[in-house]
Amino acid sequence: MYSSDASDSDNVTSAPRQIIINSYQNQIQFIPNIFYYKPPNDLYHYHISCIEVPYNTIISLLNNNEFCIQTNEYEYIFYYQQQYDNRFYKIICEIIPPFSITNYLNKIFMVMKLVKIWNRKD
Repeated sequence: MYSSDASDSDNVTSAPRQIIINSYQNQIQFIPNIFYYKPPNDLYHYHISCIEVPYNTIISLLNNNEFCIQTNEYEYIFYYQQQYDNRFYKIICEIIPPFSITNYLNKIFMVMKLVKIWNRKD
């Protein structure tokens, strides 16, 4: 799910992480459950959620004959199987509207300005 390129890691903001110890390579891998990502050649930021899915749920999804149509054009859901341990994950990618990012940044900068003003008074 992650590339080792420095440019990709600069675009990822992560939330609380799950730690997995890979016994084959004796390494610790950090798997974020929720993170934000902006691909280098894309205008949008994405909110990505990774949820582990039990095997019986995957079987149920595969055996379900109903046609599943995704109606939300801002959200894409797919399933991924981890190769080294055969775990399944539901991956939810949601486009973050640009105005949301602008509003968020404006709030942060306003708070920073207020903190500077309060610090000057002291």
